[in-house]
Amino acid sequence: MCYSKHRETACLTVDRVDFRSCKLLSGLHLPSVLQDAIDVVKSNYVNAEEIDSTYYRLLNILRVCSDSVVPVCRKNKYWWDEEMNEIKHKSMDSCRAVVGGPAIA
Repeated sequence: MCYSKHRETACLTVDRVDFRSCKLLSGLHLPSVLQDAIDVVKSNYVNAEEIDSTYYRLLNILRVCSDSVVPVCRKNKYWWDEEMNEIKHKSMDSCRAVVGGPAIA
């Protein structure tokens, strides 16, 4: 997954996630959110503000975990897209045809 910020593209390298650290970090923070949710349900008084608060706490914990354990690689080719990849591959195929090498599918 990649997202753009200014002139740089950040790509999450999910194939290199440290799952052990993710489990430890989330296990440290998630029980308090679960307990708060249980307390709200037991109180028989649930309002939108409490639901939103719990939801945003949960998202924040997951974001912190992700930021901590999912490596990010930065690319400066923010303008590079699928069309540019196609042009690049056509150019490489053309060059290989002239030089005499195998085409890449």
